[in-house]
This record gives sequence, C-alpha cells and structure tokens, in this order.
Amino acid sequence: MASGFNWRSEDFSEPFDPNNFVERISANIDGGGTKGGQEGFDPVKLKNHFLETIKSLQQLSEKTDAQIVKLEQVCKDQEQKHKENTLEVEKQYKTAMTQFHDLDDRINSVATKVVHLGDQLENISIPRQRVQETTQVMKYFEEFHPGKELSPIFNDKSKLHEAANLICQLLMVADELPKDQFERVYRKILEKYSTIESDLQREFVHAYKDGNLEVMAKCAKTLLPFKNYHLCYEELIKMAVEDKFNSPDVFEDVLPACQTMQEIVTKVFDNNAEHVLAKFVQYVFEKKLAGYIYKQLPEKEVEEEAYLKKLAQLYGKCKDINKKLADFRLGSDSTFLDRICKPMFSKYLGKYIEDELQFLEEESASTLNRFYNSIGHIKKEIKQNFISDMPDSLRELQRKIPGRDKNALKENLLSQDVCVSLLQDNKLAIRRAEMLSSPSELPSNVYRIFKIFLKYLGEEHFEYAIDVTLQFLPPLEPKSPPDLLFLNVLSTSNTIFHLIEKHFTDYILRNVGSSVIYSKCASRKKILIDTLETKLNQGIDRVLSSMVNYLKFLLNSEQKKTDFRPENETLGAMAQTTACQKCCRYIKNVLPELRLGLDGKNLELVLTEFGTRFHKLLLDHMYQYIFSDIGAMIALCDINEYRHTMKELKIPLVERLFGVLLALFNLLVVQPDNLKEVGNDEQLADIDKAVLQQFVQLRADYKQLKLGKVFT
Repeated sequence: MASGFNWRSEDFSEPFDPNNFVERISANIDGGGTKGGQEGFDPVKLKNHFLETIKSLQQLSEKTDAQIVKLEQVCKDQEQKHKENTLEVEKQYKTAMTQFHDLDDRINSVATKVVHLGDQLENISIPRQRVQETTQVMKYFEEFHPGKELSPIFNDKSKLHEAANLICQLLMVADELPKDQFERVYRKILEKYSTIESDLQREFVHAYKDGNLEVMAKCAKTLLPFKNYHLCYEELIKMAVEDKFNSPDVFEDVLPACQTMQEIVTKVFDNNAEHVLAKFVQYVFEKKLAGYIYKQLPEKEVEEEAYLKKLAQLYGKCKDINKKLADFRLGSDSTFLDRICKPMFSKYLGKYIEDELQFLEEESASTLNRFYNSIGHIKKEIKQNFISDMPDSLRELQRKIPGRDKNALKENLLSQDVCVSLLQDNKLAIRRAEMLSSPSELPSNVYRIFKIFLKYLGEEHFEYAIDVTLQFLPPLEPKSPPDLLFLNVLSTSNTIFHLIEKHFTDYILRNVGSSVIYSKCASRKKILIDTLETKLNQGIDRVLSSMVNYLKFLLNSEQKKTDFRPENETLGAMAQTTACQKCCRYIKNVLPELRLGLDGKNLELVLTEFGTRFHKLLLDHMYQYIFSDIGAMIALCDINEYRHTMKELKIPLVERLFGVLLALFNLLVVQPDNLKEVGNDEQLADIDKAVLQQFVQLRADYKQLKLGKVFT
C-alpha cells in the first residue's frame, strides 16, 4: 500500500479489508497507537490524520469518476463505429447472396443443357454401337458357315472370356433363324458353345483347387448367361463337401463348412451368393446328414431305449444346427431349413410316439418285476373288500392255515427307489417328446406318457402295495402289540406323493398348461391320489383303532380293582400301577414309528386322533372304579404319568385334555369341604357341573359324607 496520501485505485483492489486499512493508517503516525507506545497515543493527531486521509480519498474518488466518464465516452464512440461497420458488412453480404443465387441458376441451366446434350449423344451413340456390335457378330456368324475358318479368338485360351460373350450372342442369333436353312451353322455354333462352356467350367474348377477366388468370380460371371450355369456352383458344392466333411460326426463339420462356403460364394457369385449357399446347405442335408442319420438309426439292430436316445440326440443336433444356420443369408424363405430337415426324420417321427409308449410300457413293467423279484414277492391279483372285511377271528384262523407263509409281508412293497426309477424314465420320455413332437401333438403325447406313469407307479405299484398291506392290517382287538408295518408304507407314501406333485408341476404342467389336455391330466392325477389317500386313511384308521384297543386290552387285563381300593389303606410309597406302566411304555415305543411314517399336518392329525381316542378310553376305564383315599392318590399318580407321556405327542389339544383329566382326579383326593373350590379351578371352569358331580360319585366316601349335591 502507498505511504502518505498518494493513494491509487490499485491500493483498493479485491480482496479489500476496511478494518485492516484503518489499522494500517493509524499505525503509521506518531500517537496513532502502536507507534510511540501506549503513552504516546494522541487522539488529536489521529483525528487530523484521518481527516487528511478522507480528503485524499475524496480527491482520488473524483479523479477516478472522471476517468470512468472519459472511458464510457470512448466505449460509446467505438460502439457506434462498430454498428456502422456491421451495417456495411450486412449490405455486402446481401449483395453477395444475390449474386450467388444468380450464379446457381446459371449453373443449373448449363447443367440441364449438358444433360440434354448427353442424352442426345447417347441416343445417337447407342444405335451406332449396336450396329457395330451387330456387324461384328454377323462377321463372326459368317465364319461358322461351311468351309469358313474360325477367328483365332475362338481357339485362343487367353481370350476365352471374350469368346464366351461372342458365342452367347451367336447362339441367340442362330436361335432366331430358320433351322432348316441354317441347321449346319446352328450345330457348329452349338458345338463351339458347349466347348467354351466346358472350358470355363474347367477353369473354374482349377481356380477353386488353386484357391484363386478372383478367377472363380470371373468365370462365374462369364458363365452366368450360359444354359448350364448351375453346373458351375453344383460342381463347387460337391468339391467343397468332399473337402470339408472328414469328421466321424457329420454334425461337427456342418457349421465350419457353411462358414467357409459363405466366404467363398460372397466373393465369387456376388448377387447369387444367397442362392448358391442355400443350395450348398440343401446338398449337405440331403447327401451327408440324411445318410449319416440313416446309418445311426438302424431299424432292428439296437435296443429300443438306445434307438430313442439316439433319435432325440440327432434331432436335437439338427435343431441346433438350424438355429445357427438361421443367421446365415439363405434367401427370403423363412421355412427353408425346416423343409429340408423334415424329410430326413419323417420316417422316424411318424412312428415315434408309438415306439416311445411301447418302450415306456415295457421298461416300467420290467422295473416293477425286478423289484418284486429282488424281495422274493410274487405279485397276485387282489380281491378287493374280501380279506379286509373278514372278521378278526376268521382272519387269525386264515393266517394259521398250514403252509401259509407267516412272513409274507415282512417287506414294504412300496419302494421309493422304484418310484424314482419310474419318474426318471418318464422324465426322459417327456424330454424326448418335447424334442420330437410337433407343437400341436405335444400336449396329447405328454398326456399319453403321463398315463403310463400313473398306471405303473400309481396303480400297479402304489395302489397294489396299499391293497396288499391292507390285507395284513393288525386285528381290531389285539392281545399283543399290533404290527405297525403299515406305517412304513405310509412313510414312503408321503415321499412319493411329493415326487408325483413335483413331476406334474415341472414336466406335465409346462407342456399341457395352456391346452385342453390340462384338465384330463389334472383329473387323472386327482382321481388316483384321492383313491390312494382314501385307502391310506382306511389303513391308518384301522391301525389307530388297533393301537387304542391294545391299550384297552392292557388296561382291562392289568388293572385290578384293588389298585384304587387297596385293602391296606396306609400311606406308603406312591407308584404307578402296572397297567399304567405298560400303557405308557407302549405309547412311548410307538411314537417314533408314528413320526417316522407321518409328517406335517398328517402327523398332527393322527397324533390328535390317537390322543383323543386314548383320552376317551382312559376316562371310560376310570369310570368303572371306586376310589378310596389311598386309591385316589394312586390314580392321581397314574393320570399324572399318562399326562407326561401324552405331552410327548406335542399336541396342545391332547395336553389340555389330560390337564383337565388330572384336575378332575383332584376331586377324588381333596377334603369334602374343598370340593367346590377345586371345582371352580380355572381348568374346570368350563366343565359341565354334571361331569364334576359324576366324578365325585367315584369317591368311596361319597354316600357316607352325603356328597350327592355338591355341584347341583
């Protein structure tokens, strides 16, 4: 910053800090602050200095304003001058544009005259040229009369293409002349025509063998007007096929050969390239692929499964090749590839579905036979509703007939492995049907394949296994632990049901979902599953009844009247009765088998049914006894043990039933004065008072203490 009062406008350039400016002014004079120290501070001097500085700044401001006014005037003058220059330039531009348009019109006029003159010259030149060409052709035509010698052009190999053009014109002339007058000339021209054409064909072949595409293109162009032009590319196709197809699998060579051929024909045949490439592809399909497919699919020399697999494999390869060839330029016919592919497989596709169904029938039957043979089972016809409806006494007698195999049903006749095998065969058949069936026939073919699956897995295996097992269900009133083999069938059934549904969703639905066949497939599946579930429900109901009746047998045979009214009424060690111990032990033993055979909602429903049935059985059983004080305590121990055992079912309803049952038995052990209090307990609040009174009647002291109206 400048010293004294010589300020300049540059001293106030941005960034400008006014506070800093004031500090610097006051610091530069004596008595202003820091200069001279605090004792030397003189406000009068500082004031005078500020006044002088302000005056100096005002002068600087006036000077600056004057400069601004002067500069503004200069800018206005220059602006006016530029406006005048711009107007002048604009006027010149308009003049130039007018002259340009005039020039453009003159050029167009001259160009029109030149074109017109060119047309007139062409109209004069073309007839003249034609006359010259006709004169030249007639000159050469004259040479083909008897006794005349041909020009060297017809025998000079280096001028073969010129001779070819001439001979085509000569033949056209000869075709227009009367044959009777010019027959010998015509024959001689035709003979030379054939010779030249053959020479061009040979030159084309040699050029292909040498890899000279330029010569090939020249020959192809020259041969274009010849009658046997097609022999040119037909020979090329034959040679290319011989060169390019050397692999054992013909399909591997198709795409590379077509790519190479496309490069050749594009350069050689120009506008005819698409037609020639299409002919090449057609030749490959008809001569190479058709023969290869015929050799790969002999009618009676291979097994049916191998034949079907090979057919699907070959057809799939052909479809893949067609997809890739669709990217090539093969003409405007979009159905070309399908048309040349169908004849190769028509013989096989016409009878495909019958071959497929026959194989599937035989393979499915064979799978079942192998399984039954492996477990030593002889499949027999089941007479429905005969043995299953036989009374238990006759059933037991029938099983004791001498010579009858008592171990006839130790094996589970329902096999998950068989199901998986049949599923796999059916999946493969559907995949082949998807590949080999037309879109219109596919839903119907899939339905027929699915019917075989339902027949052999559903009827011949699944339903048969259930029917046989139903004949060996445990007796309704057993005196020994009932055989629970049916639970094994039930366990396998759940898995197979899941597999059937998954197969239907994954393979059937996607092929028939949008057709009228869907309802047939769904209905057929539903009928089978409903039938199987009905029979399984019959079986599990019989098993549950047998289990509960065996528990009834244990209670009736092991429970003594003295258990709950002992002769010795002294309070000793409390323990469950024998009947309770055996019942709980049996229940704990069968629970794992139930859980193994069932899952999900089915398990919950069966355990609920079993728990409620046993609860009713136990309640009816206890109503038969009169309970002394000690007997009631023993009964309470039994009920508590039953409750703990039934908790293992993990069914809330059953737990609640046995909880209420335990609360009811508390009515047998409490003091008479506390009966109403116990009866009003939360667990018994919803129980009918008549039921509570009925339980009170089971007390040994009921009559003695006159408890007949406790809950009335």
